Amino acid sequence: MQGLPKGTDEAKLKDLFKEFGEISSALVQHSESDDTMANNGFVCFTNAKDANTAIDAMHKKRLDSGAFLLVCPHVAKRENDMSIDKTRAPIQ
Repeated sequence: MQGLPKGTDEAKLKDLFKEFGEISSALVQHSESDDTMANNGFVCFTNAKDANTAIDAMHKKRLDSGAFLLVCPHVAKRENDMSIDKTRAPIQ
């Protein structure tokens, strides 16, 4: 997901998504230029159905900070590169 506001950590990320189900892990990827800026986050649910519910509910959601979240399933680079039609990758 993209669009996390400054100061977001793993605990805040889990809190944002906990209503959708059990979370097995959460990771916030910080910008290399500014360690306080959180741009990307990854949330893993123990149940795929819960993950899909979270995606449906949270994609393009506006946060109190005014930022919008972009939430989608993770696609590994290798899987993306193996796409049959190279002009249309799985993530668009």
